[in-house]
Amino acid sequence: SEGTRNMTFQRNDLMGELGLNKIFGALLAIALAVMGLREVSTIVFGGGHHGSHEYATANEWAESNFKGYRVNIAEVGGGGTIIEEIYDLGLLLLSADAAKGERSFKGKCASCHTVEAGGANGTGPNLYD
Repeated sequence: SEGTRNMTFQRNDLMGELGLNKIFGALLAIALAVMGLREVSTIVFGGGHHGSHEYATANEWAESNFKGYRVNIAEVGGGGTIIEEIYDLGLLLLSADAAKGERSFKGKCASCHTVEAGGANGTGPNLYD
């Protein structure tokens, strides 16, 4: 009876220590999850203060928000002429590198598209035509 009582005391004492480890582990997991969700939302929705940056023109806003795209927006209130950029497509085609384009297609597009005549559609359509 005495030996059984000592074993019960030791076992309960050990379970109490493991119980604290479980509690601290749960608190740590919750803290990590909260920080992780904050980082994910910053990546998805963009960081910083929304609406706090002032832009001089609508075109400046478009350039900063749509990187890599040229967007012309007519300014309101200025009576000046609007300068529209015109690209010479023939000149661009003359300076194009077919091997570089093929590498770019294989790296970016080939996982979804095919370019063979009569090829099957992947995730994206066949681009032969």
